[in-house]
Amino acid sequence: MKLLSIALLSVLFSLTSLNEKQSNSLIVNENKLMNEVLLAIQSDNYQYFIESFAKGKLNVNQSINGKTILIYATILNKPEMIRLLIQSGAFFSAECSKGQTAMDYAYENNSYKALAELIVIAA
Repeated sequence: MKLLSIALLSVLFSLTSLNEKQSNSLIVNENKLMNEVLLAIQSDNYQYFIESFAKGKLNVNQSINGKTILIYATILNKPEMIRLLIQSGAFFSAECSKGQTAMDYAYENNSYKALAELIVIAA
């Protein structure tokens, strides 16, 4: 009975360890993706998004670390990128994990060019 308990604990520990490794791997992958997305937005790399959407690498409404790509483009004050994302099917009113929209982030970050673009799109 004692041997069985030790064996069960060993299996349980192994499964927990495996789940932690998988979870850490997902976090690393999401952070890598976020860095790629932020770099592409910052450098106005429209081709990255066009190709990533076409190949299914990214979904235009994908949430990365709780924020949509549209929200990241808004925070970085990139109106042309916002236009591309909306034309590609981004949901204008999509919310982050905190319940805020791109418009909220535009106000919060003083992203005036992004805010102007969002207002034009909303009109």
